[in-house]
Amino acid sequence: MACPPRLVSKVKARRCFALTVGALTVFTLARMFVLLGPSAVDIGVLTVLLALFARQAGATRHDLGLDRAKMRAGLLYGTAAFGIAAAIENVVLFLVAVSVIPATSGFLNDTRAHISGGRLLFDLAVSITLLTAIPEEFALRASCCGRCWN
Repeated sequence: MACPPRLVSKVKARRCFALTVGALTVFTLARMFVLLGPSAVDIGVLTVLLALFARQAGATRHDLGLDRAKMRAGLLYGTAAFGIAAAIENVVLFLVAVSVIPATSGFLNDTRAHISGGRLLFDLAVSITLLTAIPEEFALRASCCGRCWN
């Protein structure tokens, strides 16, 4: 698939790609060595950095898929993805409910794992679902811009 000519001439793709890869590498290493604070703050800072890198490289709202022309398609795609994720998460939420209710929590008793129902719910709803989707989307778009190098 060919890159649009206006994207190649306008966006400084190499700079955007290099900054994004650098930020993701530093972020991953910092999380690996537990040098960061709360996930919500870290992911927020990373997302803002990636957005600033894209804007600094000359990416427009259209380049990032945020303009009005793509809004309908984006909403339909997002709704479908949300539906699939919600269906999968319903099964997981059922398991969380079973683990939280004292009368049924024994069914899931496993000596290999020690995690409370509240922690499991937080990990599923916030850490996995919310805090990974937005940065991954920005990283994907930055790597797609990098694909369009001239």
